[in-house]
Amino acid sequence: MSILDKAINLVDLENLYQHILALEGEKHSLDSYDALIQGARYIKEVCTNYGLDVLEYPISVHEFKKDFYNVAAFLDISLKSEPAILITSHFDTVAGTPGADDNASAIAIMLEVARVFKTLGYKRNLIFVSFNLEEWTPYFQQNTRMIGRANGVYDSKFRFTSYRVKQAYEIFMKLLRKNIYTKQHLDDDQFEKFYTEVSPLKLIGSEQQFFAELNNFYIKQGEYDPLGTSFVLGSSAFAKMASENMNVIAVLNLETIGYTSKNPHSQTLPSGMTLEIFEGYRLNKQDMIGDFASIFADENSGFLAEIFLKNAQYKAIDLPCASLTVPLHYSTIKQNFPDLLRSDHAPFWKHGIPALLISDSANFRNPYYHTGGDTIGTLDFHFMKKVCQTTIATIIELMKEK
Repeated sequence: MSILDKAINLVDLENLYQHILALEGEKHSLDSYDALIQGARYIKEVCTNYGLDVLEYPISVHEFKKDFYNVAAFLDISLKSEPAILITSHFDTVAGTPGADDNASAIAIMLEVARVFKTLGYKRNLIFVSFNLEEWTPYFQQNTRMIGRANGVYDSKFRFTSYRVKQAYEIFMKLLRKNIYTKQHLDDDQFEKFYTEVSPLKLIGSEQQFFAELNNFYIKQGEYDPLGTSFVLGSSAFAKMASENMNVIAVLNLETIGYTSKNPHSQTLPSGMTLEIFEGYRLNKQDMIGDFASIFADENSGFLAEIFLKNAQYKAIDLPCASLTVPLHYSTIKQNFPDLLRSDHAPFWKHGIPALLISDSANFRNPYYHTGGDTIGTLDFHFMKKVCQTTIATIIELMKEK
């Protein structure tokens, strides 16, 4: 039996299930800090039990004194000066969601990959990193809540006090996200457009004031790159450290990777994209069936996409897969395709480190994304097993090449 077959045969679906069973539950930086820390402890305990060396990497958060940190587990810490391959995930969630897909699914796969390579006795510099604060920074969330409470649009549990405000907030954030890599706020024309769109909702004075004050808060933040300021704080800190102190040859970032659907038209894509521009294996492009792994690479990472897509087609794995390499640098991608930067691979692209995003495409497929319905019962564990096996096969090939 080849080393590849031996490795992928070690992947245990039951382990994937048990990890998500343990990790499911809100882990929010403001609302469930203790659970957030417990999630980190679980990852540390599992990796320690597997025999990996575990370190914490602190994260600085503006105006917050609470401890936030990333968890890194080394297959063999004595080799940390050698070329490194990182397998990454994040362990925080948005408020109000159990986070089974986003992002316990990724942690479960990462932990199972770690177990397989430790079982095989590999002596390579593989580092398994789970990042904190991938989601919106607690500093911005806290200020939004303070402005909302002052204007009566949030109740004591930080729920919108009316459905019309909830609708208006969704419109505001949709417009804001279009600016997130440029102005980081709505300019006068955009704010006027916002008021035009929400006029049928008949917002009262205090509700209108909430949006004006919220936009002014963003204006006061000035011009900044949102990576490491608005979101992906943990991976931004780690990527900066890695670019200065480590020789990282590849990052395989697992993000929201447990949901599939066999229904026609269950898959959508970011604006301007069609499945025709993807390289693929077993894709149903005509019916847009969401049963494949999505992988994205930048100009430095195309070789990772090629290796992953090739291994997805290995007969013993057989993972439907859609691969897109964008032949652009981070600075151009953030101006033209910001949806491709919504996870922890993005800071590595920014620093010129090869990184691959491996995902089920999140809100472009999963109707439970960032909701209370993101539970273990919605996940496809056989799909996750194939993703885990393909990730292992990709790592084995990378280690041969390097």
